[in-house]
Amino acid sequence: MRKEQQEQTERVSEPGSSKRYRNFYSALQLATQSAASKWTYEDFKECFPTYCEEFPVKAQTLRTQMAKNILEVTKQQCDQLLAEHDAPAATDVLHEIVLEGRARKQMDQYPSKDVWISNLEPRAAVHARTVPVLQSERDRMLLELDKLAAENEGLVAELEANEIQQRDYDDRTSQKLDALDQVVASFEGLPLQDMEQWAMDAEESLGSRA
Repeated sequence: MRKEQQEQTERVSEPGSSKRYRNFYSALQLATQSAASKWTYEDFKECFPTYCEEFPVKAQTLRTQMAKNILEVTKQQCDQLLAEHDAPAATDVLHEIVLEGRARKQMDQYPSKDVWISNLEPRAAVHARTVPVLQSERDRMLLELDKLAAENEGLVAELEANEIQQRDYDDRTSQKLDALDQVVASFEGLPLQDMEQWAMDAEESLGSRA
């Protein structure tokens, strides 16, 4: 009972936090450290005998620094590969499957190993797993499409309102220009020479009176 409770607590929510992945990653780190330190000073000395003979202290320091660099680069490349292949999450899924299998075995749901129902087609088994996932993804995409459609309707309404406003502005501008043309036409029809002569006569008349 205690073991079952412990296994239930091992169910993870964050990728890479399962016990199985932690053990795997710890073993990978130990293997990486072992590989980086496997190149001993004697091996280094065989590769660079003259340098080690002339500068033994520097050679030892250089060998140690190279081992550290190899360890860091190997760890970085391993982490990159694990992330590219989504290994933490995949290992967590495997861990969940194992825990579920153990629980079913304890409940005697599978009394023997690899029980297969004879009348169950492989295609039906695959459909039972994939169809719900596809339906869920379809529903999500439909909701996203509805959201985009609503946004498009709002943009269309805004464009139509702007178009109406622009038409109203153009109409009022055209009316003002037409009125201005009428004023200019009215001024052009006036007898400008007679008006100038009348103005000069009026000015002379006022001047003589003064």
